[in-house]
Amino acid sequence: MFPRTTSLNRALKDIRQHLLTGRPREVHGVTHADLTAANQELDESFGLQHHHSEVSQQHGSQPLPPVTPPLGEASTAGASLRLTHVDDKGQASMVDVSNKAATVRSAAASCRVMLGQAAFSLVVDNARQSAKGNVLGTAQLAGIMAAKQTSALIPLCHNIPLSKVGVKFELDPSRHAVHISAEAHTVSNTGVEMEALTAASVAALTVYDMCKAVSKDIEITALRLEAKSGGRSGNFRRTAGVDTVNE
Repeated sequence: MFPRTTSLNRALKDIRQHLLTGRPREVHGVTHADLTAANQELDESFGLQHHHSEVSQQHGSQPLPPVTPPLGEASTAGASLRLTHVDDKGQASMVDVSNKAATVRSAAASCRVMLGQAAFSLVVDNARQSAKGNVLGTAQLAGIMAAKQTSALIPLCHNIPLSKVGVKFELDPSRHAVHISAEAHTVSNTGVEMEALTAASVAALTVYDMCKAVSKDIEITALRLEAKSGGRSGNFRRTAGVDTVNE
């Protein structure tokens, strides 16, 4: 969402180069063993994804967590070539979905919070001390609650019934970052892309809010739709391994 600074890019390159040497690296007293233990505890508490440090040491960066459950193959069939929320006079207009059938629809979105070394260490420590991690646990609830308020936040979104909203996190020591993935499901006559994106972005903002006293350099970046299924436009899945942070 925000451009990365030259100094941050240089720091990340240094970190990646150090990880390629294969030597364990401490982050303000937090070792890779500590990070692994924290991720395991978070996984047991509310299904957070494990970040495998041995893979990050080999490749330096990780693709965003895979979308679960599978939402089908990528497809651009049925994609609109016009702005559907604008009428023929160029004015904002809510889409009429009354002629569409209610079907099962899903969407998944993701983003990153680049915390920096000091804030990341404190989040890891907090996750180990608390069964649900006060920072990430609060952010998870915020994301779920925000998804249910999407139509109140985004002017032309429809108010739809949500079957499920899920928000998960992954601690990334190579970037001092938290990866956030969100998914939303519904049986409706319109899609849930905005609900998934809202859940991911508000969860990220909550992490930011709870860490901003430690650092003013925190960045929220790479907010994007990962996949969708259902509806006239068909299925979509972002190409695996594409990493917009490094583009």
